[in-house]
Amino acid sequence: MRSATVVPLGRPWSTAPGPDNSKPALHYMSGFGDTAAPAPEPTTYKDVIAADYHGTAVSHLDALSHIAYRGLLYDGRPARELVDAHGARFGDVAALARS
Repeated sequence: MRSATVVPLGRPWSTAPGPDNSKPALHYMSGFGDTAAPAPEPTTYKDVIAADYHGTAVSHLDALSHIAYRGLLYDGRPARELVDAHGARFGDVAALARS
């Protein structure tokens, strides 16, 4: 049997610029309930969040497939064969969710 403690690390998106956040997140609604015309069913309310992950205001985990040096990923694996427009077939962080 396995057990674990979940430690939430989330925090609200910082959308205001500041000394430690020169590139704040962009957030806007792209679907909302106060429009004049009735929305088709099912009704969806959507928002957009854009963030520059390589700053000091956002935390993230880089995958082993994020950086290549001389065409090679971690463990000498060829980036050309493993990373394309559909994603990474080696070293992505999705595997952490299954562990």
